[in-house]
Amino acid sequence: MACLPAAPPCQPDPTRAREHAVKEARALAASAVLEGRLTGSHCIEYADENRRRLGAVRFDEAVKITA
Repeated sequence: MACLPAAPPCQPDPTRAREHAVKEARALAASAVLEGRLTGSHCIEYADENRRRLGAVRFDEAVKITA
């Protein structure tokens, strides 16, 4: 039986991680609005598979708020 080559290690994709964090921030912001509150400075931090911080998305960055 032949051995299969090992799969290459997963490389973090900061762009996709940020996109996912934006979606999650929007979902949490929507939930907060339904409860009658929203704190724009709250944020979602995102990390790689080793839990190294890649960045953060504030709720007021994820949602366009107009008067």
